[in-house]
Amino acid sequence: MVFLWFFIESLFKGTLCLKILVLILILNASDVSAQQLPQHIELPELGLSFDIPEGWTGQLDGETIVMGHERIPGIMTAFQNHSKSTDELKKLAMEGIIDGGLQLTPSAEFTVNGEHKVSGNYIGTLNGTEVKSFATGLINGLGVGVNVVIIAEKNEFSEVHAEEVGKLIQSVKFYESRDSEPTMLWKKKIMGKQLKYLFTHSDSDYSGSTTSFSERRTVDLCTNGRYYYYSNTSNNINVGNSNAPQGDISAYKGSVFTDGTGHAEGTYQIYSLGNNSFLAFTTAEGDIIEYDLSADANGHTYLDGTRYLVLPSEKCY
Repeated sequence: MVFLWFFIESLFKGTLCLKILVLILILNASDVSAQQLPQHIELPELGLSFDIPEGWTGQLDGETIVMGHERIPGIMTAFQNHSKSTDELKKLAMEGIIDGGLQLTPSAEFTVNGEHKVSGNYIGTLNGTEVKSFATGLINGLGVGVNVVIIAEKNEFSEVHAEEVGKLIQSVKFYESRDSEPTMLWKKKIMGKQLKYLFTHSDSDYSGSTTSFSERRTVDLCTNGRYYYYSNTSNNINVGNSNAPQGDISAYKGSVFTDGTGHAEGTYQIYSLGNNSFLAFTTAEGDIIEYDLSADANGHTYLDGTRYLVLPSEKCY
């Protein structure tokens, strides 16, 4: 069994930073049976539902539903998009995909079907192996849309792959989104609060020289959806011992001090897919920075595995 891992961050990119984990190319259903999802997928956070076609099994991998089939080669993925129009979605799709060893270009003009659907084919290579792909994206007038992409080796790709995408697309239903229980719990815990990270370290050697390093990061999450970020790092090096006798090898020779600060502000969003929760920041420049939200058995809060204290806000009033 061969597993090739790639992160694609450009395909149909919306307002959230999408990370599509593609496991390619020789895959069968047993490979995705861990934490297997039901055939009917309900995603209240995104305001959509759909059915995994018969014969496929899937699992949630971050923000992406990854599906494999018992007999059909390749893999199918479903993930969100935030495009507001078919023109916007088509333009993004026609840009193609270049990421690491994966290079895909449209094999023809993507087609627009009505006001809500864009479809087309890609051809390209993955680490030198020729591949083909079919993709369909749906616009959701109520909020978040959905994209479905299937990919396989060129000599194994057929009309069946596009038909399977069509089966999933036909089952999609959109509705007004609502917070899931994990999202409501996180909002209650950290909205209107400050998340703070602190780190300090010091060391010394035989000559009496000392070094110290400290880092502080805070982010205030206001209830109006805005955040305020501050960071400070300092590094202090004292060379030699200032109390040593003159001429002694350890006599004080000087110090070096460096200091750096950073500021940022913008908007943020807390959302969940299944039991996985995320904190996404949109900077004033429009960049997206996203973190996994988690807690340990003691209720401590972690962003991408790094612990942060939850404190009263210093910026939100």
